[in-house]
Amino acid sequence: MPLYELSNAVRRCQNFEYRTDRPGDGARENRGFKGHAYDRLPAGERVTLLDAAGPGVVDHIWITFKNREEIAPAHLQRALRLEAYWDGAKTPAVACPLGDFFGGAFGEAVSFENELFSSPGGKCFNCFIPMPFLKRGRIELVNESEEDINQFFYTVNYRKQALEGEKIGYFHTYWSRTMPPVGQDVMILPQVEGTGRFLGCAMQVATHPRYGGAWWGEGEVKAFIDGDGEFPSWLCTGTEDYPATAWLLNPFAHRYTGCLLCDEAGGRFQIYRLHVPDPIYFSQRIRVQVQQIGGWQREKLKELFTPQNQPQVVTAINMQDGSWRNAFEPEQTLSLFDEDIPGDSWMNFLRQDDWACTAWFYLDRPENGLPALQAYPERNQSLFEK
Repeated sequence: MPLYELSNAVRRCQNFEYRTDRPGDGARENRGFKGHAYDRLPAGERVTLLDAAGPGVVDHIWITFKNREEIAPAHLQRALRLEAYWDGAKTPAVACPLGDFFGGAFGEAVSFENELFSSPGGKCFNCFIPMPFLKRGRIELVNESEEDINQFFYTVNYRKQALEGEKIGYFHTYWSRTMPPVGQDVMILPQVEGTGRFLGCAMQVATHPRYGGAWWGEGEVKAFIDGDGEFPSWLCTGTEDYPATAWLLNPFAHRYTGCLLCDEAGGRFQIYRLHVPDPIYFSQRIRVQVQQIGGWQREKLKELFTPQNQPQVVTAINMQDGSWRNAFEPEQTLSLFDEDIPGDSWMNFLRQDDWACTAWFYLDRPENGLPALQAYPERNQSLFEK
């Protein structure tokens, strides 16, 4: 709405200084002189960040800790579980490790800003996604680690506002960490039934050491919408293309797309895309997945593999004239060791890596029927030996 347009919405916030939904009830401790800016979050404990009667809309979540070092370790970011429940639902619409919810980059303290998230100086987490509720909104944080957190700060900003008559979508988040077998796609968002909007996702990829320095990001991201069968209604031409860049990756944080981590030596990458100007709507169901495909020069791959243990090549691209050959066309096979393929040809091949994906979406109901969040040990364990 225009900045000059007035509204009957009533502003509220909840934090340790203001734990109720009542008007004029904030900052009571220490006679209003910063009496309770933070609190402890002991191991195994749960804290309520928001408990508010509706109708209303959460429009900002801010979280920080004693210092950036305390929250930076990846194991703590994965151990803190953020949950959101809308309108009395029994299962959470949001169930996600804290760092991953905000677009995490393997626990690194990365300074960035985009349309929906930010971390100024890498010192805190901000989320600006609108989250409406009609009857009640509840947000909680659970410390599933064995470590006490001595200083935890937060504020949830929301507005009391009539939403009757509006066709709202409830905000949801799905997170998973997987390493599917070679040839199987990574499920960014398993099939969800209902009407809604896919808002975007972030992917953290740890590359498998068996592939050396070979590039990992050639797989296509695909959205199967409503009645789609074997083939999707929306796709991008490669994982590196999904954040609207090209030719491998470099660190950047733009308004709708970015790469917050590009650690080539360590084999760690983070990318995100927010479908704000290019919304992906669905009226019946949606499923979003990404292929595990990498690529490298033929001669370099031949140094890593033998004819007996070579990966499945899917495409061979002649870098001299731009022509290509597809492995899965009729009467066609491809091998790294085919002598009629030029040595500098780019070979796309099937591979297997460690993926942690966060999907953000709206749905016309407060429960999504998706699998429960993985237990903390599964979220944090090594999926392969580095």
